[in-house]
Order: sequence, then structure tokens, then C-alpha cells
Amino acid sequence: VFHDSLKDEVAISERIRKANAIFGMSRKLLCSKVTPARAKGIYYESCVVSALLFGVESWKLTKSQYGRLRGFHRQKVRQMSGVRKWQVRRYHVSSAALERRLGLRPIQQYVAGRTLQFAGHASRMGPERLPHRMMFAWSAAPRLPGGQEVSLGSSIHAHLRWFALPVEDREWLELASNRTLWRDLIGSSRRASNGLAGSLRRASDENPT
Repeated sequence: VFHDSLKDEVAISERIRKANAIFGMSRKLLCSKVTPARAKGIYYESCVVSALLFGVESWKLTKSQYGRLRGFHRQKVRQMSGVRKWQVRRYHVSSAALERRLGLRPIQQYVAGRTLQFAGHASRMGPERLPHRMMFAWSAAPRLPGGQEVSLGSSIHAHLRWFALPVEDREWLELASNRTLWRDLIGSSRRASNGLAGSLRRASDENPT
């Protein structure tokens, strides 16, 4: 969704509306006590999350926008789990526990994974390709006075930190040059440095020097 303001707020609102409509059409399946929890999670990931995060690779998310996506995701997780908001407060039910029951992950991981997968793909393109040129373009103009807008680069750095990956451009670009390794790193559900170490170890075993 393109808007005159060049902000992502309009696109996010539209994606939330679309995802909410898909969830509503499938409410009998997703909120049924008969449907297995894992089946709900698979359907939700395939249909609702895909609709929610369509085009997320180009978003420059602020904290408030992240909060909207997180709030939508947690609300639907509670509805699929049959847990009311007052029960969450009274019995201290965490969103992570409900997500594990459904086989889902935090919304940050879906956003970071999709964005980094595209960033790695664009980095492997030739410099003549438009996605590569747009991602690594640099403006010679001075910065505007006052607070700065969230940039795509800062968003990518935040996603790299989520997966405990290096944020220095030379380091993560070197990792992204190996497509198999990159997909393994960002496809892992573990948000820890030992996941990075294990993936690097497997890559070195596959390509001995």
C-alpha cells in the first residue's frame, strides 16, 4: 500500500484489517475446542500471519507500529487458546506459554525472519539489480534537523539483534552470502548465540577448507 505520507502506518492498518477478516472467516475452526492446538497454529501461520505480514520486508517499523502487530497477534493467540484477558491477568498466563501450546512464535520473530530473508536475497544480487541498489543506496544530503526517521538499515540491525547475529554490515553480509547458512540462521526458532555457533559449525563441516 502506497500513501502520500510515505509512512507504513496505512499499510499496517490495511494488513491488520485483512488478517482480521481472514481470522473471522475461520473463527469456527480456529476457536473450536475440537480442533487440535497444533492444527490451529499451522492454519494461523499459513493464512493469518501471511496476510498480516505481506510486504513486511520493506517496512520500517517504529515501536508503536510493532506494538500494534504484537497486540493483534497476542489477541488472536488468546482467542484460539480460549483464554480471556481477565484470566491472563489473574492467573499470570504468559503469551509465550500460549504460543508454545499452539506451536507459534512471537510476532517479532516472524517479522525479523521475513525481513532478513529478503535482505539476504537482495545482498546476493548483482549491483546492477534494483533491489540491491535500493537497499545499499546512500544519500549525500545532510540529515534533517530534529529527530530522525526510522531507516531500513536500523530496522535490519534490530532484526539481526533479535536473532543474536552480528550487526556490522561486513559480518552479516558475509553470512548472508551463503544462502544455506543464512536460511538456517534465521529459520531457527532459538534466539540465542548457541544457535549461531551451531549453524556456523554445520556450514564448516559441509564446506571444509
